[in-house]
Amino acid sequence: MSEASILSFVVGVTGHRDIPKQLCQLVEENVAAQLRSISEMFSSLPIEIVSGLAAGADTLVAEQALALGMKVTAVLPMPAEMYEADFDGEDLERFRTLLVDERVSVTELPVLDSENLDRDHQYVLLKDYLVRRSNLLIALWDGEVTGLAGGTSDVVLSYLGIETNSPNLQKLSRSSNSGDDGNLVISISTPRVWSEYADGEVGFEYLVSEGAEGCLASLIDFPKTIFDRWKNFNSYAAERFSTNGESIVSYDLFSENDPDLVAAANLLNEEFIRADQLAIQNQKRSDMLFKGFGLMAGAMGLLFLVYAKLASMKIFLVAYLVLFAAGYVLFKVGHKRAWFSKHLGYRAFAETIRIRYFLELSGCGDAVDTSGRLKLMKVNRFKGLEWIVDAARCTETLPSLKQNSRGVMETTRRWVEDQSKYFEKKVHHLHAEHERLETIKKLLFFGSFIGTLALIFFKKDLYHLKLAGFDGKTLLVFLMGLLPLWLALWELYQSKMAIRELAWQYSNQAQMFTNALRRLNELQGETCQRAIITDLADSSFAEALQWTVHRYHREHEPPTAG
Repeated sequence: MSEASILSFVVGVTGHRDIPKQLCQLVEENVAAQLRSISEMFSSLPIEIVSGLAAGADTLVAEQALALGMKVTAVLPMPAEMYEADFDGEDLERFRTLLVDERVSVTELPVLDSENLDRDHQYVLLKDYLVRRSNLLIALWDGEVTGLAGGTSDVVLSYLGIETNSPNLQKLSRSSNSGDDGNLVISISTPRVWSEYADGEVGFEYLVSEGAEGCLASLIDFPKTIFDRWKNFNSYAAERFSTNGESIVSYDLFSENDPDLVAAANLLNEEFIRADQLAIQNQKRSDMLFKGFGLMAGAMGLLFLVYAKLASMKIFLVAYLVLFAAGYVLFKVGHKRAWFSKHLGYRAFAETIRIRYFLELSGCGDAVDTSGRLKLMKVNRFKGLEWIVDAARCTETLPSLKQNSRGVMETTRRWVEDQSKYFEKKVHHLHAEHERLETIKKLLFFGSFIGTLALIFFKKDLYHLKLAGFDGKTLLVFLMGLLPLWLALWELYQSKMAIRELAWQYSNQAQMFTNALRRLNELQGETCQRAIITDLADSSFAEALQWTVHRYHREHEPPTAG
């Protein structure tokens, strides 16, 4: 397993600072139990605890995670020397101990004005990062909504997509159902020092959004749909950290000067390369399967025609049955390995990383909500694709104040211009291929027409024409049976591979990138150019997901109603 990877399952942490001392042990035991349970879900995916290391909950969870051998990343809302003003006594000592622990990776959120530090704003930045980056949120919470920006309730509700200023927050208790496929919070009931329940019991509940304004649900059971989504995420990680597809040559996004603008440039590039390699590998396998089915169907049709029109020998029927059995085995193998669905998922993930990479490079990293776009396209509703919602969170990097014209120019040259040329080339290639195939179809139709005329006007003459022991009429009827078979098989293949829709998508993408390139060259000013890049990224992202969902529907047609 690669240690230099941003692909991990991130458990974000939020909670109260003032946990009653008499309850600390119970809270620690509950936290440790939850962390162990999470760890057991993932055999291939690294688990990373992300904590702001504030006194109380943040520190407690970080210490329990380290005791279990988990990776801990401390994201401080401000530089450590400024942050220390929020600590005193034993809490300060624990904070400093964690900072120097070699098992803890420490990073700091940028500060715009260190002379006039807005601490509340920095905590909101930390909240925003936890909401974007966390695959799961653990909250040590008393369930009260305080309305404090960046506070525990603000983080929990924001993560669940619930308005924090909702006047009538409601919480329902129910069992999980198939609709629970959004974000999940494990809330460990943690009274505060001043609470009348400070000596109460410590338990936990699963919280999800109820899909209505100001409404969340407390679940009795762990949501199966979320468990299945994470299981598929773990399956992707198993392939990503294996050697599968490593020999495949992949497009490289990285340039040696990129880390000056994007700290995680190299890691994002590595994730793109692996996703791209796996997408190509599974596409090749899927294409081979489709072609194999086509060849088998053609061979079966040929064998039956030979048996019916030329030679009624059992060997042809036996061969027909053998091919039928082989086709069934191939179908079962393809269904089990899910090469087609994997190709779609891995390609969508690779394109997500590509777009995020150049958004970060151009200084527009916060402009497009990746998770929001995925949810809008309902990707999490499609079996085999739902894990992308979680995997895409690895592309959410820390906020940065680095912005300069070089990033915009590099993005224009290496993404907008490059993709414009790529899609234009693909459009021309598919158009030429389409014209060639249309010519072949016309020849097949023309051949059928000529054959029909020959049977009408020269039927007797064909009887006297001998070739390889067969009369001309028999051979002509045989060939005419092959022509529609070939045509039908090719049309089936074209439909299955969605060649026409692919040409349409390439045409759309080419137009999008060409127009964006023109606007970038015509308009001056980094603000305008970043707006163009942001708009292009959003459109390109939607186009890629739309294509993925369209191909998914083509492969997984629902049963006809009625």
